[in-house]
Amino acid sequence: MRNLKIERPLVFLDLETTGLEIATARVVEISFLKILPDGKEKSLTSLINPQIPIPQEATLIHGIKDSDVAQKPTFKEIAQELIDFVEACDLSGFNIKRFDLPILEVEFRRAALPFSRKNRYIIDSQFIFHKMEPRDLRAAYQRYCGKCLEECHAAEKDARTAAEVLDAQIEAHAELPKDIAGLHKFCCEPEEDNWIDSTGRLIKIDGEAVLNFGKHKGKKLIDVKNDNLDYLTWLIHQANFPIDVQEIVVRFMSGDYNLPD
Repeated sequence: MRNLKIERPLVFLDLETTGLEIATARVVEISFLKILPDGKEKSLTSLINPQIPIPQEATLIHGIKDSDVAQKPTFKEIAQELIDFVEACDLSGFNIKRFDLPILEVEFRRAALPFSRKNRYIIDSQFIFHKMEPRDLRAAYQRYCGKCLEECHAAEKDARTAAEVLDAQIEAHAELPKDIAGLHKFCCEPEEDNWIDSTGRLIKIDGEAVLNFGKHKGKKLIDVKNDNLDYLTWLIHQANFPIDVQEIVVRFMSGDYNLPD
């Protein structure tokens, strides 16, 4: 990282999974690339047994088959090692805010281990790229690094590519902040300030939780509880719905109206 000022470790991450649904996808490969303030690197890469069959359409993307992971550790078995690796680190990658991080959060909940974005800066190279020139990782690599990405969807390769792209983005765009806090702010969409959960399904308006999706969009969560409790009961049993939204709804249904910070 020649152009970015790093004051604490920055971990670039990439996942390969069984699918794209946040609530149901399982990790089949994970790679963490840690850049230390002195420029040194540490990495952690592992295939993971998802404990469910890997769909053929997923294998066609990343090339990982059931036989490749049959003897590999489960996510729960290496979860503590992953937690320790990213302790006190900021996080970066390509499309991590909408894909990799939400899936990691679900996997850590399944493993009954705490993992939070709180007190971390999150830098998403895809967000920067889409602001500057909307395309994908392959095009970003060509545009900013002048290289052709021959091998996509190999976790370690993609994590390292994301690191190169971010560094080159900072060099190419003089207006970009050159510190982690500034890039974190740049990567935040304006409406995220009002998000209560990680995906913006619930937002805060005048200190109240308000639904930001579905047929009750714009209604206060407390009003939906009082008038349409069946809807909230249905919502918390949807397997493909974000877990943090369901947890907040469950608390409201039990009378706990405190909102997360």
